[in-house]
Amino acid sequence: MYTSQMLKEKPVVIQRSLFNHYADLGLNEKQFVILIKLLDKENNSGLQPPLEEVQQGTSLSIQEVSHIVNQLSLLKCIDIKIEKDEQHKYNEFISFEPLYEQLALVLNESTQENENEKLPYQKMEFGRAKCAMFFPLYVDNVYIGYWIIEGSIPHEFDHIDTTILEVVRNNIVT
Repeated sequence: MYTSQMLKEKPVVIQRSLFNHYADLGLNEKQFVILIKLLDKENNSGLQPPLEEVQQGTSLSIQEVSHIVNQLSLLKCIDIKIEKDEQHKYNEFISFEPLYEQLALVLNESTQENENEKLPYQKMEFGRAKCAMFFPLYVDNVYIGYWIIEGSIPHEFDHIDTTILEVVRNNIVT
């Protein structure tokens, strides 16, 4: 018997970037659900789970699930290989490597697009500033103004050591 506490558990874990970008991979919601079910059934042997297991809990027929699995293969989200084992039995093996490669490409493209965006302070006259940092200045908890550092390279201050900036700011105020 299930308890409400048991139902609150979240055993299916997926990559957040996959959850946020599945449409960018060309997947619709049905394909995404079947992909999640395949990922959930993934095992160390790499064997494709039976379609009946994948279908379980959905409103899809076995034929629809089979069709969607084929679509996932065509969309280069999964790779299915058929191999003969020692008993001359054919087994289907599934790999998700193409999915992760595609997802990396999508994420890298979206990062590239974000780097090309211009923020309001970057649209200054003559294109002088490419990035800036703003620091409010306080004396005895009273705001006295702000300190601006401008840079000529986009994202120039992304990895700057903030302890150095605190020392400089404290020297400005005193």
